[in-house]
Amino acid sequence: MIVGCDCLGVIAYLSGHVINAHGEFVAKNNCICIHEVDAGIQWKHTNHRTGKASVVRKRQLQLQTIITVANYEYIFYWVLDQSGEIEFETRATGILSTTPIDPDNRDKIPFATRVGNGVLASYHQHIFNLRIDPTMTATTSRSPTSTAYRCLRTPRSTHTERVKTDPLAARIFKISNPSTLNPVSLAPVAYKLVPISSQVLLANTDLWHHRRGDFCDAPIWVTKYKDRELFPAEDYTDQSSGGEGIRSWVARDDNVEDTDLVVWLPIHLHTTPDQRTSPSCVTAESVRIAMKPVGFFNYNPTMDVPPSNQAFNQSKLYDPTLQVCADSQVSELPAQVNVLHVNGNGHGTANGVNGANGSCCSARS
Repeated sequence: MIVGCDCLGVIAYLSGHVINAHGEFVAKNNCICIHEVDAGIQWKHTNHRTGKASVVRKRQLQLQTIITVANYEYIFYWVLDQSGEIEFETRATGILSTTPIDPDNRDKIPFATRVGNGVLASYHQHIFNLRIDPTMTATTSRSPTSTAYRCLRTPRSTHTERVKTDPLAARIFKISNPSTLNPVSLAPVAYKLVPISSQVLLANTDLWHHRRGDFCDAPIWVTKYKDRELFPAEDYTDQSSGGEGIRSWVARDDNVEDTDLVVWLPIHLHTTPDQRTSPSCVTAESVRIAMKPVGFFNYNPTMDVPPSNQAFNQSKLYDPTLQVCADSQVSELPAQVNVLHVNGNGHGTANGVNGANGSCCSARS
């Protein structure tokens, strides 16, 4: 990654290694960036009697990495904030994989979209898995409890299982430790899991990617912790014959009540291409999973965050007499701006005057 392009602000980079097609370690410099972002308002209240308002900004610490797989880039974020929330965001971008079609063919294509003259992009899925190995202030965790709006707490099975989401009931799941109670609520400490609701793998059961993609046909899985069970689609997915992944782990019917358990969350991105995704890069599609603490604190942990104020933020009012060019230089606004164009290098032109080429983000990361 390049400073000032993939991450902004004050950045710390970490380097790491990946494995190439030959099973060899390959060093990657600056492949993880750590930085803070402003995510809007954390909380605000205006006293209706005095008219005075208090507001605190929501600061997030983001850990970001980017992986290129053939024509796609996948961006992964761990997002931590000052209220104890943990979020995991997945984004998919890159370039569409396309196929030619007769430009004179006017038939409706049920499995793809025409994204250009004689160019077809098929519908497809990107499916990932998030492994959560929780410790709730002790070495035991209780199987997730599904919760609807009326706080209908329904303990899940005490054994390994597939779990269904229910967006119509606003179902969330809590991973709790019943042996540790919050002194205020007198309820067990827990993390509330807010999963996404999406279509599972769209494939017949006799196809290879269904056999190998063990985790893809349920929204949530719960298993008992076992060493070396790290990859739900087996250690070497592309070489596997299926049958030894998470489906077989759940079939053991292990007890997961008050023991060390693992929660698995498949992440599905469904891509239906349209014309805005071609011929250039695909606009990033994203999904985000949230894990929120329940019962860990006796009061709002952001109460001691300094209030937002202009002395610190240094915001500036918009000045309609100025314009900002593509190179971030501020100049006086011409007496009349007739039209704003964008030329081939992505920079604006006003009244026929080209913006300066000041981009740093065209270099290969």
